[in-house]
Amino acid sequence: MNLLIDTWNVLHQTGILPPESAGIGLKGLVRMIKGSRWRTELVTLVCDGTSTGAVDGGKQIEIIFTGPYRTADDEIIRRVAESSAARSILVVTSDREIGRAHV
Repeated sequence: MNLLIDTWNVLHQTGILPPESAGIGLKGLVRMIKGSRWRTELVTLVCDGTSTGAVDGGKQIEIIFTGPYRTADDEIIRRVAESSAARSILVVTSDREIGRAHV
């Protein structure tokens, strides 16, 4: 199973992470994933915009930034649509646009 995470939604939406995890940032999210049941799975963190600093995800966690002209939603929809194994991808987001996409 591949995990595809809309990073902004996880880090900045109320009710996604436990309250004690508020403000952990990208590095904290990487640490949390590395300590979770997903630590042996391929995890992709899709971030809007451009990188503000290097974060090492190691072998299991890919961190991508979409740049100034593409949203994380667009990138997630594209990756699922182009995947030959889309049913093996678990998308974590609160965006309804991704849920409505016909991929």
